[in-house]
Amino acid sequence: MTPDTPIPADVKYETINFTLTGAFMIALTRQPESALPTTVEGFVTLLGNYARAHAGTLTSETGRIERSPDIPDAPVAGDKFAVTFTPLEGDGSADPLGIWAVETVLEVRNVRRGAKMRLFHNTADHVNIRLPEPHNIAAKEDLALEHDAAGTRFDNMPYIEPYFEGEMSSMQFVWANVGDYTTRSCR
Repeated sequence: MTPDTPIPADVKYETINFTLTGAFMIALTRQPESALPTTVEGFVTLLGNYARAHAGTLTSETGRIERSPDIPDAPVAGDKFAVTFTPLEGDGSADPLGIWAVETVLEVRNVRRGAKMRLFHNTADHVNIRLPEPHNIAAKEDLALEHDAAGTRFDNMPYIEPYFEGEMSSMQFVWANVGDYTTRSCR
C-alpha cells in the first residue's frame, strides 16, 4: 500500500435480530463441515432461508423454549427476509465492495460480492483468535474516552433488558447472546 492508497474500511456486522442470528449460528454447529457455507453470499442465503423457515417458530410459545430448529434442507421461498447485495457507490468493478444483507436480520458491510468465509470451532489442536480491526477499535477507544469524559456509558445490548424483564425466554436469551458474540467476533 502506498501513502496515496486509501485504507479500506473494516468489515462490519450490523446485527439487527440477535435472537434469530444466534439460533441460526447454533443450528450451524450441528451441520457437517462439508455443508457449511464457504462464501458470505452462501452464509446470508442460508440465513435468509433459515429466517423464512423458522422466524415464527422462534417466537411461538413452545418454540421459544426449545432448542433452535435445524437448518432447512432446501431453499425456502417467501418475500420476507430478502437477501441482497448492494455495491458501494462508485464501485463498478467485477467484484465490488458492498453490503450483503438479510432484511431485518443482519448486514455484512465492506465486503466483496464474492468474499469467501470460513466457519470454524476452536479445538485443542487449533485455536483461532480474532484481532480487532485497527479502525474499528480506534473508533471504540475514542468513544470510550468520550464516555469517560462525559460520565456516560455505552448502551446495554438490546436483548439484556427484555430478558430480565421477563419478555424473553431463557432459550431466546441464549440465542440472542450467541447472535451477539458470534457476529461481534466476526468483525
